[in-house]
Amino acid sequence: MGQDLLISEYQDLGASVLSNVFANLHTLKEAKNGLSLAGKFKNIPAIICGAGPSLDKQIPLLKELKNKALIFGGGSSLNVLSHHGVPFHFAASFDPDPPYNRFLDQSGFEVPFFYQGRVSQKLLSLVHAPLLWVPDNEIYPLESFLYEKLGVKSFSFDAGWTVGNFMTALASLLGCDPIIFVGMDYSGTYSSGVLAKDEASSAIIKKDFILASLWTSSLAKNTSATYINATEGGIGFEGIVSLPFKEAVSKHLTSSLDLEAKVHQEALEVPKFALPKEDIAKLLEDVKASIERALSLSEKMLHIASLYHPSSFEDKADFVLADFELQEEIIAQKFLIPLWEVWKTHLNDTSLQKILFFVKALRGLREIT
Repeated sequence: MGQDLLISEYQDLGASVLSNVFANLHTLKEAKNGLSLAGKFKNIPAIICGAGPSLDKQIPLLKELKNKALIFGGGSSLNVLSHHGVPFHFAASFDPDPPYNRFLDQSGFEVPFFYQGRVSQKLLSLVHAPLLWVPDNEIYPLESFLYEKLGVKSFSFDAGWTVGNFMTALASLLGCDPIIFVGMDYSGTYSSGVLAKDEASSAIIKKDFILASLWTSSLAKNTSATYINATEGGIGFEGIVSLPFKEAVSKHLTSSLDLEAKVHQEALEVPKFALPKEDIAKLLEDVKASIERALSLSEKMLHIASLYHPSSFEDKADFVLADFELQEEIIAQKFLIPLWEVWKTHLNDTSLQKILFFVKALRGLREIT
């Protein structure tokens, strides 16, 4: 699954994700480290809400559970929960380019909001609640480098394939047990209350959905918490027990707590990163400068190659020197070379193809910084 994820992530050479990463650095100075909440909700049940059509029938019961379990809403399920007046404790977003109108049509702006740097900056700017940042899974070495330079200590956080996976990983991080799934159909169709007037829904089981289901099964197998699929529809999860939602509630949600107050207090106690905006600005300027130098060197190498092609050019002194200088650039080490490693087996792995790829990738990166 790892190679599939890399290809999926880098299909636009990382432009959609990295454009948000750069923009969201400015938001990071006001955010809090979501990893600080690890274990703070140990043995408290969690309900992970997807936006599948099966969620509709669970709405009445969900409305009664705000003191029984932490309710997570993310992505399109925020619309469903908001539309039906279901209270939820945590919101989450994962998509670098979600439907803007759909995101506006929900009330998740006022509850603690988990996100990664990849999420749409345009939409993140709408959130007024505490922002709880969590790191990426190191698919983008450049992103990890930026956090390291800012002194933000983190470890790899595997958020899976979908916002449903992301919420599940968060519930596991918080120590929740059991973790109950509703509306996680993975069918390609949505619950009522999701779609904007200009959107349409199609019953297509995407490859990402299958991989998301497998990811969930793997997490459940490798953690000690109890996982229950109460979706009552969809493709399911291998190795995870399925129960009707009503039965899962009566069996596992037997205690009551003021969870809204606990969530508020725990989120309040996490300090902000409070990063100096001057440090962020300086770091971004350094990255831009490295991009310009790397692009200039790559274009120089391409020019040298064009002078000799189809004869060999790799041993020419000017080419060797430019290549050496390029390898020294941080943007080459943290972006170009890792990117080429992902794509080279899908392209002609030649020196000329590599230079052409570098030029294209750097021009694209320059446009988003």
